[in-house]
Amino acid sequence: MKTTNQIRHRQSGLTILEVLVSIAVAAILMTATVQAIGIGLGYDSRFRAAGESDAAKKGFEDRIRELISRAYLNPVATDDGSFFIASQGALSGGESTDTPDTLTFTVISDNIPSALRTTADDSQSGSDAFEQLNEQYGPQGGVSEICLSPSAIGSAPETSGTFLRRQTPADSDPTQGGRESLLNADVNSLCFEFYDGTQWIGTWDTRQQATKRLPACVRLTYRWKTDDTDSTIVISLPSSDVTTDNPMTAGGG
Repeated sequence: MKTTNQIRHRQSGLTILEVLVSIAVAAILMTATVQAIGIGLGYDSRFRAAGESDAAKKGFEDRIRELISRAYLNPVATDDGSFFIASQGALSGGESTDTPDTLTFTVISDNIPSALRTTADDSQSGSDAFEQLNEQYGPQGGVSEICLSPSAIGSAPETSGTFLRRQTPADSDPTQGGRESLLNADVNSLCFEFYDGTQWIGTWDTRQQATKRLPACVRLTYRWKTDDTDSTIVISLPSSDVTTDNPMTAGGG
């Protein structure tokens, strides 16, 4: 006959089946926990990457806005040192297209930083300081030539992206000159459109206009290399006199 102590001991112990079930449940919980941590880390990584990409896009758009919004044309009709020209690829002559990816235009040069207008080196004469600043920044109040394009003039063919060419002071040749740099390696697809006061058009060339005028706005459509869709920004040109009441005419005036 079994004693009371023996019965209590058997009732309080765990069977092998119960132990195995406990181990299985613990393994399932551990696996779920690891998966949840992995999903959380993956989400955090994607969130950070998306944030970095958005910040990079904003930086690119801000830079493009800053450049194009400063477009300038000399009001003197006979001056050929200022222009606003859209083309397919880098300019080589007088080409035009309805789907331009390159914009070549003139802007007022950057002002020389006030801290650099006077030299802190007493041994440097005023004329030497002026020449140094003039060489570095170009003539103060002068005109610079800007070119934005996915087609580089001087870079190796394997280099891709959006390129910025700047020449200070500008000359009457919009096809070359200055220094070229890679503005953004993540954007190699551009398309420019222009508002003429009544509609968006795909051509603009002040060399062909009876009276040189800037468009009221520029619309840029671009593709970030990791995106499946295009992005679009609209840039107003403060120096333009084109409005709905004073549109660009068919004759270019």
